Amino acid sequence: MFIRHTLAFILVQENAGSDVLTDLSDALGRLVPRHQLRQIASHFIGE
Repeated sequence: MFIRHTLAFILVQENAGSDVLTDLSDALGRLVPRHQLRQIASHFIGE
């Protein structure tokens, strides 16, 4: 999954460990309000 924010690109492996996913969530939470993150995530994981 690619996430693009302005000029930054982040590649996250599908099998990334929970620590990696938690760190990514925390970092994105500082950039994007939590409710928008849920909307973005649901687009990728189909929830």
